[in-house]
Amino acid sequence: MFRPRSGLRQKFVYVILKSILYSSWLLGIFPFKYEPKKRRLRRSMWLILFGIAMSSSLHILMVKQSVEDQEHGIRLDVFKRNSLLHQISSLMGVVGLVTICTVHMRTLWRSKQLEEIYNGLMVLEAKYFCSDSVEPDDYVIQKGVLIVVGLLAPWMVHFEMPDSKLPVLNVLVDSMVKLGTLLLAIHYHLGVVIIYRFVWLINGELLSLVCSLRGNHKGSSSRVRFLLKLYTNLVNLYSRLADCYDC
Repeated sequence: MFRPRSGLRQKFVYVILKSILYSSWLLGIFPFKYEPKKRRLRRSMWLILFGIAMSSSLHILMVKQSVEDQEHGIRLDVFKRNSLLHQISSLMGVVGLVTICTVHMRTLWRSKQLEEIYNGLMVLEAKYFCSDSVEPDDYVIQKGVLIVVGLLAPWMVHFEMPDSKLPVLNVLVDSMVKLGTLLLAIHYHLGVVIIYRFVWLINGELLSLVCSLRGNHKGSSSRVRFLLKLYTNLVNLYSRLADCYDC
């Protein structure tokens, strides 16, 4: 999926996937290195420690900036007019911060399981599924656009807001935390899309077997059992993947 392919569309998808990978490394939320010779992912303790340090630093900065804003009286006009709205917004901010911290730390804590899941998917693709079959290009482009829009939104609000006293550093930190959350969600959904792609290929082969039987041709029961075994393996990988990202 990360191999460059011919065509402008495919190259664009390749750039998006590479951007997701490097951004995830930069934010410390993808603690894996790829070993080309073994064609597998390997956990890196340095990346795990870097991820913990980066995640902790960003969240500490968010809390610090929020406290400083309170001390210096930096508040939006709508909050000055309605203190209840400000309290609700603060509560939502605390809940969101705790949720993001939990998701980040849970992902790093379960990186060993994620390593096994990702390697299992790569083994299945290399052994049983054609690498040049249908690729989820539309989905990747859609998620790439989602990331760009998600990052531009806070900056647009900041610069369009008249007499905004909110420091640019606050917006930058908030954008980085939001980017990390979006990337974690995309990691999960890309894994699900890969699994669905394999299931789609299995269903296509089963359909071919059914058509062959309808044409009074012999079908292979052993092949059906083998496809069932593959499907069961995919269901197991999906359950484990969902468990790793489920809060």
